[in-house]
Amino acid sequence: MVGITSCGVYLPRYRMDRAVLYEAIASWLNPAALLPGERTVANWDEDSLTMGVEAARDCLGEERRDISSVYFATTTPPFAERMNASILATALDLEEGVRTVDVTGSPSSGMRALLMAFEEAEKGRRVLVVASDCRMGRPGSVQEAMYGDAAVALLVGEERVAKLEGSYSLSHDFPDYWRVEGEEFTRSWEDRWIREEGYLKFIRSSIEGLLREKGLTPKDISRVAFPALFPRDHPRLAREMGFSEQQLQPSLFEQVGNTGASYPLLLLVAALEGRERGERV
Repeated sequence: MVGITSCGVYLPRYRMDRAVLYEAIASWLNPAALLPGERTVANWDEDSLTMGVEAARDCLGEERRDISSVYFATTTPPFAERMNASILATALDLEEGVRTVDVTGSPSSGMRALLMAFEEAEKGRRVLVVASDCRMGRPGSVQEAMYGDAAVALLVGEERVAKLEGSYSLSHDFPDYWRVEGEEFTRSWEDRWIREEGYLKFIRSSIEGLLREKGLTPKDISRVAFPALFPRDHPRLAREMGFSEQQLQPSLFEQVGNTGASYPLLLLVAALEGRERGERV
């Protein structure tokens, strides 16, 4: 059975206190949109690719042989027409026979890349997954305060420290956040509609679907992790699904922000820390 062999994380050094953003737009600020904490901010010479290289180096260390494929997941690739994953593999000095794949188009690309890596690892291969994002929110928007920059790398194979017991996927064409060709900033629909008709329903359906498929209950889980697109709803949603406060992985939203394609993997890595043999995440 395959699983995660090692992991690495890169968070930019700089932080932006959200209060600083709110001071700049105080004259037309909606008090209901205030978000606490801070977010990570990439430096001027960083992008999703450079951050991905740092996370991958942290993940691999000096052991970089026998990697068959590299998946690079992002919604903010530096190059629209050039294989970003190939640049990543070259920067890591991987063998030229490695297969490189860019996975993009949605913040879910990080999880999609990981699931594809698990499928490939079933054939006895070692696969590197790197998810990284460096998104821009329109000045004064909720997204400007919400988004954070981060990269996560996972090595998948048979010599695992955490094995995959199962997965469950949902697919909906739900226009919550989007960005069309040529646009720099993300657009969004009305927040309440996104939350009530999308986020709350989809997260619950996917987690409950996986538990049902595997014949498990919330009591069988040591740690549950899911993105906090709406931080105030994060603990409430966990309670409604039957998870205790002790089981819930903190969202890291107040320390890092919503980091796009890397966000689910960042929470997964955090949830795996401190786990013991036999515990489920």
